[in-house]
Amino acid sequence: MLLLWQNSVMNIEKSIYSYLLSLKLMPTLKGFNYLKDAILLVINDGGFCSLKHSIYPWIAKNYHTTSQNVERSISNAIDTAWLNGNVSILKAEFGETINDHRGKPTNKEFICLAADKLRRFFKSY
Repeated sequence: MLLLWQNSVMNIEKSIYSYLLSLKLMPTLKGFNYLKDAILLVINDGGFCSLKHSIYPWIAKNYHTTSQNVERSISNAIDTAWLNGNVSILKAEFGETINDHRGKPTNKEFICLAADKLRRFFKSY
């Protein structure tokens, strides 16, 4: 049973990785891995999305850094995708959340929406 669970988590992680790549997030950025972990945590936690109080500290502890660095790195990864990515794909995925003033989703919007989309994808299989 443990092996089945481990394979399931590995498949979810691969799917998250592929999803982030499809949005043109750069895997060379620290924020890419932080985003991958944050999305996995939200998926596994049933949609609870408390970044500052649970997710950022958990990621910071695992990567031996600070919560502030995690938050900043995730924001940088999202900014980079918005600058270098395919805007039509990004707007199709996150169009409802893009504030014309900001031009991109917040970290929380990005993580929670990505987790929700992936969770619905996994439930359909």
